[in-house]
Amino acid sequence: MASQFQLPFSRVRRSLSTLDLYLILVALAGLAAFLPMLPRVRGELGSADLTFWVLAACVLPAEIIRFTINSRYGGNQVTLSRPFALAMLTGWGAPSTVVVFIVASVISDLIDRKPTLRILFNAGQYTLSIVAAGAAYTALGGRPSLGLAQVPAFIAAAAVLIFLNHLLVRIAVTLYEQRPLIVAILVGVDRVQLLEGAVQIGVVLVALWVAGHQLVLAAVLALPALPLVAAGRATARVEILSRARSSRAQESTEEAVQAMLHATELERTKLAADLHDGPLQRIDQFESRIEQVQASIEAGMPDVRLVDQLRLEIPALGRELRAMVAELRPPVLQRLGLAGALTHLAREFQTTYEIVVNVQVRADEQLSEELEVLLYRVTQEALTNVVKHARASQVDVAIAANNGVARLHIHDDGIGFEPRLIEDGHYGLAICRERVELAGGGFHADSRVGGGTTIQVEIGVTSLS
Repeated sequence: MASQFQLPFSRVRRSLSTLDLYLILVALAGLAAFLPMLPRVRGELGSADLTFWVLAACVLPAEIIRFTINSRYGGNQVTLSRPFALAMLTGWGAPSTVVVFIVASVISDLIDRKPTLRILFNAGQYTLSIVAAGAAYTALGGRPSLGLAQVPAFIAAAAVLIFLNHLLVRIAVTLYEQRPLIVAILVGVDRVQLLEGAVQIGVVLVALWVAGHQLVLAAVLALPALPLVAAGRATARVEILSRARSSRAQESTEEAVQAMLHATELERTKLAADLHDGPLQRIDQFESRIEQVQASIEAGMPDVRLVDQLRLEIPALGRELRAMVAELRPPVLQRLGLAGALTHLAREFQTTYEIVVNVQVRADEQLSEELEVLLYRVTQEALTNVVKHARASQVDVAIAANNGVARLHIHDDGIGFEPRLIEDGHYGLAICRERVELAGGGFHADSRVGGGTTIQVEIGVTSLS
């Protein structure tokens, strides 16, 4: 009947919390509402007919079978016993109905091994909801034999039953989550819950209209429960699949973050290695030469040759450092575009290292700024590796963009290397591979000793848009 909340109550507490006090209060209120009815219970149960006992026997299975309905107020565990409560309430009165539901609730909770406070609370909130609904039905002229004239009283009783049950449970959930008791949230009912209540009220009305309070009523009430159970289980399955997809998406995000951190660490390692192998070693040499110049001056024989060397090498060091800064953020791309920037890069390499670099760019589709930076970086790193390792005399660079894919092809005629060593010392290429794969592209380096090296990159034009 109730949208029961599923909370992992601790079985051992040092002191009573606000939630504990609320659960006890509801249990005591239910007991207070039930005690005045005790004198009537024995007589009503003694005169109950077979239809009542068949309905009563159906309540426990309906209590045990539950499914979840998700709404903006959270997930509610819905049982299928509410229609039976409404049917028994209108046919045999509140006292007998309360007894049946208390027994079914306690047995169901014991089967689920719920804590004592939870068992008492469920019994109390069932009692309060049914007693209040019975009072509303009687006050509006409802009689045991439901006729057309009693339909308004029946709808009012059903609304009281659903609302009070919802309110009592919502307060318990709010206290458990330690959120403020806001009236709008406590009494708020969204469309899913309204639809649930309307369907169950409609089922009972149709069942009573067709079967009355006769023996066949139990079967008529049970029939709609079958598609509801199937729908509930399907909903639960969808929820499980949704959570699984969400978990996989989170894992993919975490893997992407790890890959990004790894690429950043590789780039820092490369930068440290470049600084150590280049500027820092030259600075150490400057220090040694300055000491030599100082010694020559103190000896009265200044070494002009060393001073001239320092005068030439210090600006060269400045150019080297500016080139390293430009590698971190290439302004030439913004100024010349990808084709112009690669042509400028090739010209610098030819002038500095006497290596022929041929560049061909044919882009039928517009490339994003981020993708241009990525392709420029891979080309720049490949040329740097040619200078450091390949001993090549010529490098061919070709970029094409068509059919939604950008392709970069770089080939040199150098001495080659073992591709398995790309992660061992070739930090730049490892960084390029990380960046390309992180962007959803493919990176392939093919090399053999004495046969040159070929690097190929394929990536979607919109991957970094």
